[in-house]
Amino acid sequence: MNNLLYAKIISDIDKKINQGLLLPNQKLPSERQMSQQYNVSRTVVREAIKVLSEKGLVEIRVGKGTYITRPNNRNVTNTMKRVIRSSNATIEDIIEVREELELSTVKKAVINATEQGIEKLKKTCAEMDKKDIKVGEFVEKDAKFHLCLARLTGNNIFYLLIHSFYDMTDKALFEITHMVPADIEEAQVQHWGIVNAVEKKDLTLAKRIVKAHINLIREEVRLLKGKKVL
Repeated sequence: MNNLLYAKIISDIDKKINQGLLLPNQKLPSERQMSQQYNVSRTVVREAIKVLSEKGLVEIRVGKGTYITRPNNRNVTNTMKRVIRSSNATIEDIIEVREELELSTVKKAVINATEQGIEKLKKTCAEMDKKDIKVGEFVEKDAKFHLCLARLTGNNIFYLLIHSFYDMTDKALFEITHMVPADIEEAQVQHWGIVNAVEKKDLTLAKRIVKAHINLIREEVRLLKGKKVL
C-alpha cells in the first residue's frame, strides 16, 4: 500500500515539474505539510522524496529542505543509467546505440559546422597530441573532443546524449588503455581524421572513421572480457 501512496506523490511532483508549476531551485513544502496535502504519513513522504532524489528531480539540502533541481548532464546520465540497468542491457548494446548516435552526430556536424566551431575542434584535438600524455588526461580530452563535435551539430540534445553515452562506455574502459597503450595513438589518428572529414564536409569519410572508432571500442571490450575485467 505504501508503494502506491508514495508513487502518487512522485507522479504528481513529476507532472508539476513538466508543466512548469514547480521550477528549479523552488523549495518543496515540509514533510508535515506534504503529509497533510497528500493525506499520507510522513514516512510515505520521506520515501517519495528519496525516490525523487534518486531520479535527480529534487535535491535534499541538509537543514534547509528539499528543492527542485535544475536539469543538467549528470541528471540525464544518471536517469539513463537507471533505465539501461533495469532493461538488462549489455555494454555491447550500449556501444551499438552509441555508434548510431555518433553517426547521426557527425552527419549533422558535417552539415552545420562553422569555421569557428571547426577551429575549436582542431584546438581540442591538438591538446591530445602532447607527448607522454597521461592516460587520465587523454580520457578527459577525448571526452572533450566528442562533446565539442556534438556542439557542431547546433542541437543541444546531441550534446546531452553524447555526454551520457561517453560516460557509460569510455570511462568504463579506462583500464584497457593501460593494457593497450597503442590504442591511444590509433584513436588520435581517428580524431584527426574526423576533424579533416568535417572540415572538408566529406560525410562518407566521416562515417567510415566513426565506425572504425567504435570498432576500436568493441575490440577493447572483447579484450577486457577475455581478461575478465568486465
